[in-house]
Amino acid sequence: ADHYLNNREAYWDALLQGWDGKETETLLSVLGVLLTRDDFSSFSELLGRLYQAYQKAFGAGAGFINVSGIEEIREVILTKVQARRMSKRKEMLQVLESCAGLFSEYLFPLCAHEDIWLRRNVCRILAGVGEPVIPGLIQLAMDRKKNWYIVRNVVMILGDIGSADDTVVHFLRRCQQHPEIRVREEVISTYGKI
Repeated sequence: ADHYLNNREAYWDALLQGWDGKETETLLSVLGVLLTRDDFSSFSELLGRLYQAYQKAFGAGAGFINVSGIEEIREVILTKVQARRMSKRKEMLQVLESCAGLFSEYLFPLCAHEDIWLRRNVCRILAGVGEPVIPGLIQLAMDRKKNWYIVRNVVMILGDIGSADDTVVHFLRRCQQHPEIRVREEVISTYGKI
């Protein structure tokens, strides 16, 4: 990891030459070390570079999770982001943002987290992922419809995504009948956004 940190440009140049190679394996192993050291900005930067190289080599990013080992460090990321006393919590959010598209379904429960700072940021991050998270968000709201703030957060995220998909509109119509006024008010706001 130290060698990488001192020679980033050389590693990135080698990565641009192609995905396969010793440098790629080395960089994948460095990800976990950077996360363990709480070097979140370097982790995010390297993850982004690796993802770009993977997309360049294979055209799509779907298999990146399997080859990158990101699945294995997912729990570490989710645990660290929930630690309230963490000194680099804002930097940890950058890591979460860089990984959000890779494991967004694991972020859904954080929409109900007791920590309002985390909950708000996760909602913002999920909105940034966009339309791929819509089915999971609607399912979350349906499963926890008695928790008005979860339903409201889902409605808010859907508004931030801005999709007028039939599924979204149908869900919003159902939310218009929610017993909590704050949910109904958010539905009106969301209609204005879509």
